[in-house]
Amino acid sequence: MTSDTSPEPARREGPPRATRIREDSATFRWVVPAILIILTAVTIVLILAALAVLFDVFPRG
Repeated sequence: MTSDTSPEPARREGPPRATRIREDSATFRWVVPAILIILTAVTIVLILAALAVLFDVFPRG
């Protein structure tokens, strides 16, 4: 009897959690990488700009 009752709650709780994770991962598959790529590009540009200013790549006059 205990073996019959223990899998039932796990089965009831399992599919909703799985569908929620699938829905979240479907959105995060595109949103998170896009944000990370944008942040990485901005960081690289800022570092290059700081290095250019430090080494006087663009002389003022």
